[in-house]
Amino acid sequence: MQTCSRGVDSMNINFFEMVAVKAGFVAFALAMGLVACGDEGSTNGPSNGHNDSSASFVESEGDLPNCTESGDGSVSFVDGTKEGFVCKDRKWLHYDMIVDVDENLPGCTGSREGLTAYLYEENRELKCVEGAWGAVGEEAGSSSSVFPSSSSSVIPGTAPESGSSVADKANWAYLNPNIDYGTMTDTRDGQVYKTVTIGSQTWMAENLNYNTSNSYCYDNNASNCSKYGRLYTWSAAMNACPSGWHLPSDTEWNTLWIAVGGTGTAGMKLKSTSGWSGGGNGTDSFGFAVLPAGRRSYGGYFSTEGDRASFWSSSEFSYYYAYDWYFYYDYDDVNRSHDNKDTGFSVRCLKDSSPASGEATSSSSSQTQPTSSSSNVIPGFDPESSSSSVKYGSLTDSRDGQTYKTVTIGTQTWMAENLNYAYKGVKFNYSVGTSDSTSWCNGNKASNCDKYGRLYTWSAVMDSAAQFSVNAGTKCGYGKTCTPNSPHRGICPEGWHVPTNEEYSTLYTYIGGSSATGSLLKSTSGWSNSGNGTDKYGFSVLPAGFRFGNGVFDFGDYDAYLWSASEDDSDDAWYQDFYYGRDYALQYGGSKDSGRSLRCLKDS
Repeated sequence: MQTCSRGVDSMNINFFEMVAVKAGFVAFALAMGLVACGDEGSTNGPSNGHNDSSASFVESEGDLPNCTESGDGSVSFVDGTKEGFVCKDRKWLHYDMIVDVDENLPGCTGSREGLTAYLYEENRELKCVEGAWGAVGEEAGSSSSVFPSSSSSVIPGTAPESGSSVADKANWAYLNPNIDYGTMTDTRDGQVYKTVTIGSQTWMAENLNYNTSNSYCYDNNASNCSKYGRLYTWSAAMNACPSGWHLPSDTEWNTLWIAVGGTGTAGMKLKSTSGWSGGGNGTDSFGFAVLPAGRRSYGGYFSTEGDRASFWSSSEFSYYYAYDWYFYYDYDDVNRSHDNKDTGFSVRCLKDSSPASGEATSSSSSQTQPTSSSSNVIPGFDPESSSSSVKYGSLTDSRDGQTYKTVTIGTQTWMAENLNYAYKGVKFNYSVGTSDSTSWCNGNKASNCDKYGRLYTWSAVMDSAAQFSVNAGTKCGYGKTCTPNSPHRGICPEGWHVPTNEEYSTLYTYIGGSSATGSLLKSTSGWSNSGNGTDKYGFSVLPAGFRFGNGVFDFGDYDAYLWSASEDDSDDAWYQDFYYGRDYALQYGGSKDSGRSLRCLKDS
């Protein structure tokens, strides 16, 4: 008598000719019609004249035995899951959903849209389309079948892990149900991906899972590829995206951050609503659904699954390093780094600006707006249609009588030059150095203050000493967590305040996005190596340089750093980074004890 046990490997199952169906969300129906206890000698499949084959259970896809000629027709199930595989022509074929008859299929709901099922008693395939299961082809394996046997669902028996590009779509359970997603099919392997449009860009809403050289499943466990996608070295990532899609550049990542309101809150807004350690889930307001896929070190070690997600950019830092952006479970922001190119990170593909052949994309994708009202995004505007003339206003600081040019861009009115107020009476005293002030002229030359304004520590910018009573109690010094006002005056003139990262993002969005923020806002002269901008809006960013905490000045007409009121942690705060060799600006977190410039924004 055959016993009912998941460990039994002697159950007889018959199948007709089987072909690989498109990988999707694994809803494999291990129904009683497929595996049931019966009398001795009974079979659980149709009597079709084919040789019976035994079913077995494995811990993971990586434990599948070799699919040999003698094992043709054998079936293996992944223990603890609903996945099933059939050995055919020396290859393991993966099935999303296998039942005996269509009455045992689960409902065709939104989460199963586009999935296929195999009915072994009828030897046919069905597809979930618009709420109903419909026939795909005449007979599985016939020329009318739409799923070729070269699908990525095929797992070579000699190296199970190397072919673990099966996308069981378990990750679709983490998508935002309030977002209207599109879909695209990678014609190289038949995998289907959700897509989402945010601002002017269309992204994959899940990580790439295309199996190529130098790509890996976390912990070498194929189920992690199904959930998180694969981890790629930089060289592999550069060529991994489907035709019509590409690995985003550093500039294109920054366009995304600006569209969602800035790097300071991008982590919270783009992380999935579940799956992160320590209560570190996000709101997924835009449907980007970042999952904590972890990383693979260049030495081959896996770490930080559940805690961290890192994404390659196509931008090189040096011969051995490239730029990446990472999310962390207890950060609301997103951070930029540069890592060894042999490190394994996730890949999100970005759609090319013009359509390309080799992909099938649904027409249902629509531009995604945040599902909450917390975004600071202002609808974009064509800068080419604006007037090239700039009308300046003026502001007189009653504290010292200095007059500043001002400029209105969109709904915001900014100082058109850096603050030059001498913040006195608070000494700089850190472990790396001391000074009789917390604001300086670059190189300690007064002429540089006249031209560039002063360089301030972040605690000076925020007036942590509360020389102005409105800032009392905010405690924004180095090594302390700040509780700023909103808006936070800091050391700006009365009626003006220190802008947040989000307010800078509003500026960038208004002028057309991040890709040209540097060239549009930098001054038309003063930058090294022809790094000048067009200064189209009269913002006139000058390369004021920087002061290290130890008192060393960095001044070479190369950089401008503008503080924001947004804190990163007790030691770091956010600033805007303009560089002579870039047409775009970046938002970074840096030490509060460094000296950087300040632009003030008028209170609304």
